[in-house]
Amino acid sequence: MGEWYRRRIRANRDELRKRFSTPYPFALKGLLMDGRRLIKELDKDALLELGTGGQSAFESVVTPFCRRLDFDATSQLAARYFPLGREVPIVVSPAHAFGRPVVAGTNLTTEAVANLVRGGESIDDIAHEYDLSREFIDAAWSYENRLAA
Repeated sequence: MGEWYRRRIRANRDELRKRFSTPYPFALKGLLMDGRRLIKELDKDALLELGTGGQSAFESVVTPFCRRLDFDATSQLAARYFPLGREVPIVVSPAHAFGRPVVAGTNLTTEAVANLVRGGESIDDIAHEYDLSREFIDAAWSYENRLAA
């Protein structure tokens, strides 16, 4: 990562800390990134693009990402992320497997599933061994293949 990016990340961190009085600015609810811009959801219809002196962002660009997040009701911090959408049983959570993608409702990482398949195990055998549906194991295998592509 270049020095420019490090400076920008630090500036965004400092702006969030100041605006929202939090020691954990990157875990705030409604914090989004499109790859280059950091955006904070302020309310139902208002978004703030950080580092622009208060410019708003287009809701239609970032709202789909927000729908893939769950937030803790007490802390308002991000608790779970569904990288392929809520309909696919793959979830990322700091409470499971140190934040690596897992099959929903388990601590079975998608990486472990992929390693088993690459090692010659069948999807059906893995599903049986872990007492999961074939759909869950297929989702984990597909997820890992998307990452490799």
